[in-house]
Amino acid sequence: MAAEAHRKLMVRYTTYMKTFPSQSPDRVVQQVSEGNDFATQGVVNYHDAQYAGRLVNAGLIDALLDHLQTPLEPVDEKDIPVMPTVWINALLNLCHKKNMPPDLLDPVRLKVVQRLGPLTAAMCDFDRRELFGAKDDWIAGLFFYIGLVSNLVLTPASKSILEEQGDIKGVLVRMLYLDLYGDDLKKEIRNAQARGRTLPDYISNVQNIAACALQEFADVPRNPSNRGFDEPQKEELRTLANILVSPNSNVTLCSGMFKLFRKASEHTLNGRGYASLHYVFRQINEAIEFEVFHVDESTTLKLVNLWKVQLNSSRQVERDTPDSIYTSLVRLPSRSMACDTEVGYAVKTGLIQLCLQSLAKSNVYVTEIDRLLDTVGVTVLQPNTFRAIKKQASLIREALHTFRGRVPQAQVDHVHGLLDKASLSTDPVDGLCRQMEACRWCLKTLEKGEDKQCSSCKRASYCSKECQVKDWKQGSHKIDCKQMKMNDVKHLDAGFSKKEAKRARKSEANLSMSGNVLFTNNIPKILLQASARGFNILECIVALDFRDLKPTIEIMSREEFLEGDEGLDELSPERVAHSKRILERNFSNGALTCICITFVGDGCEKLVKTFPQDAAPTSSRFRIPDDEPRWLVAQREMELECGLDFNKIRSDPKEYASLLENLMQPI
Repeated sequence: MAAEAHRKLMVRYTTYMKTFPSQSPDRVVQQVSEGNDFATQGVVNYHDAQYAGRLVNAGLIDALLDHLQTPLEPVDEKDIPVMPTVWINALLNLCHKKNMPPDLLDPVRLKVVQRLGPLTAAMCDFDRRELFGAKDDWIAGLFFYIGLVSNLVLTPASKSILEEQGDIKGVLVRMLYLDLYGDDLKKEIRNAQARGRTLPDYISNVQNIAACALQEFADVPRNPSNRGFDEPQKEELRTLANILVSPNSNVTLCSGMFKLFRKASEHTLNGRGYASLHYVFRQINEAIEFEVFHVDESTTLKLVNLWKVQLNSSRQVERDTPDSIYTSLVRLPSRSMACDTEVGYAVKTGLIQLCLQSLAKSNVYVTEIDRLLDTVGVTVLQPNTFRAIKKQASLIREALHTFRGRVPQAQVDHVHGLLDKASLSTDPVDGLCRQMEACRWCLKTLEKGEDKQCSSCKRASYCSKECQVKDWKQGSHKIDCKQMKMNDVKHLDAGFSKKEAKRARKSEANLSMSGNVLFTNNIPKILLQASARGFNILECIVALDFRDLKPTIEIMSREEFLEGDEGLDELSPERVAHSKRILERNFSNGALTCICITFVGDGCEKLVKTFPQDAAPTSSRFRIPDDEPRWLVAQREMELECGLDFNKIRSDPKEYASLLENLMQPI
């Protein structure tokens, strides 16, 4: 009898749906307002954005929300002709971008959320777990409510109102961890499923929807000037990271995340949910990594080990894991600077071999693998990465042999290049520290015991008190001295050992002297490179880059310097302002400006230097006018001496590129 009654009901519903699109919106809204089951189901199942817009304009949202207002207390079943879940599902459909005209979407979401308070209060009450007095309705309604929330949070105004109505983020976190820490709720869900009151794959679906919604809460705005997070945004992410996954657990969103990642490898989350979860991880990791992740072991090690599990499973490798590893390696994303400590950990754990294994398994993620290999290449000459590759060299070569013919040749060559750089017999940082010492101001070579060291930073050396005073007043040491002392504090905060801190100080101390030596040995190339580019040497900045195995010299215009990656973008506002003042002062005084770039610890140090007119190598054969800067005279003399026609060379792109490449390589 029950089956026959259900069959007749479905026949009536099918007949009704054939006429549904032709009914006037006012008539449908009236039927929904009266609790008509067929009309409400029609709103859920008929997907036409234009018709939905007409229904909204006829008052459909208020008709649905009227049923969900206070009180949502137990009532007689005959007073609710439609299950409450259908009302929630209808609102979910109206708030989805595919089911609503674009110009109405945000207003619809805002209108829905403004009267959603009673429903939100009921769905956030995990103690009662009742909707109109029925637990099954609450459980079934929770599924559609999470879906509704995932759409509402896409509109910033409605997201803000939603947060004021209840612990929305807490509900989402509990749903995300439902499979791991929600045994009591899972039991109720399965009982309801047995009674036919919930959707199939309830747990997996609700976890994916919750992950997508949490992504929107983690998507806090960055500081546009440095792409980092300001303190209010950090606090917002800190609050999100520390939400408990259940009231009876001390596990938080972040502390349980790697367990959730592993569970995701067993098909708990689909591609979109898994990607959203990694996005939440990356946001929190970038903003407050040390507060919430570095508890028992490195975040990078956990991610690399996770990737190892995924590669050895039957599941197709997700690109989100390599992306998250990259984020963990690049500790300061706003600066795009790889962290030597983390890269070293990753290489020791087998990162390079995993890159080769991933490429051998699938070439879909070549871009993501290239980013990881490029990141290792950035720090290959820093101590931790350098030593890690040396120790892993035999295993890396074994992986190259194992996956021979299955890995693209470009990536094979990339890995061979890393091995070649790490085959040096000495540590590259020690090599930098053994550079010839010279006076920071006048460039005079210093004999043993002759140098006078700055008593404050204990890094800069001079041949005399006069040079020290000049560098303090006219050069850049006044600001560099303060910054170097601040670096000592940063090294302690970052957990540097005494040996590591000493090496970092030694590298900083030698950056200026190494720059002096490189500059003085290559003045002819510097002057000719400026002429080749058609620049007045005093309107240029000389960039001396020590970040690779062999330093490079590049001449930049002031505009390129101020706006480009090799300029002032990674310095503090105070140092940027000071460096710009040096630039203007040097130009008016006829002095040359230089910037030295190298790795220091896990960051990038940039030191702006001044080379006064006296350092210009002018010939006594020419009489120098009193009002003409000596560096311009030196540039003109060098042009006459080399005899090159730079205008003609610039007209031939190939010859011009070859000349610049030669002039950028130091003697």
